[in-house]
Amino acid sequence: MYTSSASLEMPPELREEARQQLNETEEARIKGLEYLKSYIQDKGIFLPRTDDEFLLRFLRNKKFRQKDACKMLKSYSDFIASNWGILSEPGTRIVEEMIQQGFVCPCPRPDASGSIASALDPSKADMRSVRILIVVVCHG
Repeated sequence: MYTSSASLEMPPELREEARQQLNETEEARIKGLEYLKSYIQDKGIFLPRTDDEFLLRFLRNKKFRQKDACKMLKSYSDFIASNWGILSEPGTRIVEEMIQQGFVCPCPRPDASGSIASALDPSKADMRSVRILIVVVCHG
């Protein structure tokens, strides 16, 4: 199932802080990731990513309380499923209108990892002419 990868390793001082503040240990990571992956498979949950690094975000947010992390994961999945059209097609009318108004200002090119950042300026949005859904999607 889960094997520790180099990208998930932390320096000793950060590892100790994660243990104290988030209840994160190697054992908690392994058990938590196995639990989340089993939950995703059993419930048939759709997620854009299911890699260990992504799933650890849910466990860390809930201080490795597995059932709470599953609830958060389910809420995230439901949100993604109900807004997939907006999230998956950046050229949709609503996004184009927000860019034209200056509300969303995408950076001109992706960073080294391929991610594209956008700045939001709510003062430039015409709330009467466009239904606005503010979403922050982080893909690493």
